[in-house]
Parts: sequence; C-alpha cells; structure tokens
Amino acid sequence: MPKTKAHAASDNAAGASKKQRRDQDDASAATLTRIATLLQEVMDAAKTVKDLPTAGLPDLRRARGLAAALLTTLPPDPAIEEIKIVEHKGRIETKLSKLRSSCASDWHDGYETQWEYMEQICAEIGKWLPAIWNAFETGSDFQIVRTAIVYCTQTVDAIWDCESRAEFSDASTKVTIQNAAGQTIYKSSRHISDALKWFWRELLISDASQQSDPSSSAILADLEENKMTDKVFRLLAAPVSDGTKTSNRDRKDSFNKHWTPEMHDVAQKLVSGRENKRIARFLEQPTLGLYNQVVTPALKPSLLAAVRKDLAAGRSRKMAIEDAVEIFRMNDLLDDIVPLLPQVYNDKTRRAVAKALSGEQVKKEYREEGLKILENGLRRAKDAVIGELQQVLPGLDEAQDWLAEEVFPKFTEEDLLKARDPPYDETGRKLENAIDKFIKIAKRGDGDEYYRRGYDSANSEGGEGPELARDIMDWLQLLGEWPKEAEAAAAWDKVRWENSAGPFGMNGIMSSLGYEFEEKRWYLSEGIRTVNKVFACADMEALSKYIPKTTTSGSFTFTSRPLILT
Repeated sequence: MPKTKAHAASDNAAGASKKQRRDQDDASAATLTRIATLLQEVMDAAKTVKDLPTAGLPDLRRARGLAAALLTTLPPDPAIEEIKIVEHKGRIETKLSKLRSSCASDWHDGYETQWEYMEQICAEIGKWLPAIWNAFETGSDFQIVRTAIVYCTQTVDAIWDCESRAEFSDASTKVTIQNAAGQTIYKSSRHISDALKWFWRELLISDASQQSDPSSSAILADLEENKMTDKVFRLLAAPVSDGTKTSNRDRKDSFNKHWTPEMHDVAQKLVSGRENKRIARFLEQPTLGLYNQVVTPALKPSLLAAVRKDLAAGRSRKMAIEDAVEIFRMNDLLDDIVPLLPQVYNDKTRRAVAKALSGEQVKKEYREEGLKILENGLRRAKDAVIGELQQVLPGLDEAQDWLAEEVFPKFTEEDLLKARDPPYDETGRKLENAIDKFIKIAKRGDGDEYYRRGYDSANSEGGEGPELARDIMDWLQLLGEWPKEAEAAAAWDKVRWENSAGPFGMNGIMSSLGYEFEEKRWYLSEGIRTVNKVFACADMEALSKYIPKTTTSGSFTFTSRPLILT
C-alpha cells in the first residue's frame, strides 16, 4: 500500500527526532569526556599544592564547594543505582532479625527454621554481589562498594554469632560474577564466605595497584578490622609466610585468570611486604607465633640463629623460654633443648619435650632426661591432689595424727589394707567408723563449707578449680606412648603408691573423700577418684585400662580418656 503524505510526514518527524536524540547523546558524551579530562587536570594540579597560603583560603573553600556540588549536579551512575543498597540491606536485616529471634527463643529445636533463614540471607548476598561487582568494575564509587562488602562480611559474622544448632558451615550459595565483557570471572557453589574472600582480594589488588606503595592500601585496614587478612592473603597465588605454598584448593579456586601481569606483580609485592614486616617484628620481639607466621625453608637458618642469639643475652632476652624450646622441638634440635629444660615450667611444653626425647634413636642421656620429666610430671600431678586436699581441709594434719595415734596401733596392716564391702564384719564396722571420724576431724576449722583459700565463693560453690584428673591423664598418656616398655615400667614403679592404702595408710579413706566432695567440688572429687584408682596400680598391666588411647582416622585424631566415677 503506497504511503500517503501524512505517513511520509510522520516518518520524517520520527527520523528527525531520532537524529536529535543521537546528537544530544553525542553532545552529552563529549561534555562528560571534557569534564573527566578537566577533573583529571584539576586533580593533578591539586596534588601540587603543598602548603596553604593565607591568600588562597577563599579559593580553597570555593574549590571544595564546587567539588561537592559537582557530585550532586552530575546525573546518577546507573551502576550505583543498580546496587540498591537500601533494598538489599532491608531484606537481609529482616531475615537476620528473625534468625536472632529464633535462636534466642527456640535454640534447641528451631534449627531447621534457622537453617532456612541462613540460606535466605546467603542467597540475598549471592544475588547482590554481581551488582556490587558491576559498580566496582565501572569505577563508579569505590567507597559505596567497600561499604556494601563490609556489610555483607559483617552479616556473615552475625550469623555465626547466633550460635544456632544448624550447621552454618555446611551452607552453600551459588554465586556467578561476570565482567563487562560477559566473561565469567567467578563461579562457586560453596560457602558464601568464599565469595566474600575472593571479592576482598579483588578490592585489595585494585586499590593497591593505584598506590605507589601497595602496602599503603586502605583495604588492608578493612581486612584487619573484619578478620579477613589471613584468608585473603592465602588466596594471593604466591608463597605465603607460613613457609608453604597456597593450598591446592586456594590455587584451584583463586579465579584470577582475568588478572593482568601488573596485578600479579602487585599481589607478589603485597605478600613480600607482609612477610618482611613480620620478619622485622620477629627480630624485634621474637615469639613462637611470629616464627610460625614468617618461617620458610630459606629463612629458617637465620630465624633459628636469631633465637639462639636472643637466648644468649640471658636475663636480657626477649623471647620466652617455652617459645624457644617449642621452636627447637619443631626442628628436632635436641642439643638446643636439653640445656634449657631447668627453665621450662609449663607442663604442656614439658610433655612435648619429653615425647621428643623418648625416641629409640635419641641419645641415652637425652632419653633419661625425658624420663625424668615424665616421672616428675606424674609425681606433681599426684601430689597436686593431696595439696588441694590440704588447702580445702584445714584439719587434715590433725586427722592424720589422730590416725597414727588412735587407729593404726589397734589394727593389723592386713586389716588396714583390705578392701571392704558391706555388710561389714566387726572389724570392718570399726574401720568405717574410723574413716568417718577422720573426715570430721579433717573438716574442722571451716565447718562444712569447705571454703578453699584462694578461690572466691562463686568458684567454690560452682565446684571449679584445677584440672587435677586431666593433668594425671595427660601424663599417663605420655607414659603409655613411651617407646621402650621397660623404661615406662621402671618409671611407673618409682611414682606409684606402695599399696592400695594410698597416702593415708588406710584403704577406703580416699574413696570416701571422693564422695565427700562430689556435690560442691566436682573437680576435687574427680581428682581424688582418679589418683586413688591410678596410683594404686601395681604395674603397667593393671594401669593399662586407665591410660588414654589415641586413634587416627584420616586426618582426624581422637583421644579417649576413661572417666573414673568410683
């Protein structure tokens, strides 16, 4: 159908309108290009102003006002609008509030509902991250991007803080991020923390690339504040400061194929700069923690030399003896360890050293040092229970004197050592009555409250105190793991009780004391029962049922400790 004049006029008007819009767009684009160029020139000029002359103050104020007004005058950035920070935060806060409420009101049984809230929050973050990336990639407003990522990170921390029974560590969230060219640069279906860790790394690399010194990036402070530093640095595909390469998972999932050579160079500078600062800190104030952070095969000899040099300073040394011993133990430097043993008082460190000295290939004199540590540790753990009894029972010495004067002369040694079970014969009844009187005398001075000196009333009532039973079991475990059975048996013969009567010379006293403290001082009751059963064992065969057993399954190690209740 041929066009009418009206149709032709309409087409001409539409064409003119399109051309007019194109011309306007071209003019706006040219204007924005000119503005960007002028602003860059202004920025370069601003950097040259070092000191503020008095005469320039009015112009400074005018320039700052214009700069502030410019941001409100320019049209909004569509990438920033796409972030929709208010909308996303609103949805997240609603779900987070419900999660917290559920955890507070129904912690035990509400974990399924809590799991749903966790998934919904993570899904919201996962859908939000591509928009945040778009704003980041276009360079729209770096501060808004930082604010959004900080909020997401703190939201994940808030979920952990709810301490729900739902296993948040098992949550998985699909996240896919594409660059402006449509290429997928990140794709994961694991925990949302992985995506945030990757995003933080990208922010760090971007910001550090614009600094003359990459280590001056403001993002580093953000990482510290949000406890992300170690996680992000493990993602930087370079040797890390714990002496190993990044893990296979971190390398496989580093998602850095979009990096330029310059970005890789910045990553290496960041890692190297962090290592150098840690090394300097270690040399200034050497500690075990810093050693573990900075040690590499290449650095190890100089770090060990620094430890030895510090120890040679004697009382002026900076490093704790236990830290130095642990560093030497990790490196099998027994010749460095043995001279330091008289200055090591921490039981955990002493057990680790004794284990290192127990090897069959170790020098005999060193193994003997290890046996001394083991024997002394068992004695101290045993004596700690009696020492605690002396603190709690003000009349204990008087009770022991009463036993020696009034009870022991009236009974045979066989009667005193014999185990007794009801119904008692006449001798058994007399001995049980003697035990009751012994405990009454021992409790004199503080009545029946057992007020332990050195502990406040809250701790006393709650039964808190030294881990007496655990200390015994820790040393027993070392005894059970000693490679040479004959040496272990000889060590046990030196520390065990001579018979079942225990420290008070009469069977039944220790077990009665164990029951006596069951309600108010469980830690002491448990310690008494443990020391009573364990140190009455005549040999390693009898002791074996009380020795903790360690089993390994894959990468997990489990230690089972017997609970002695009677």
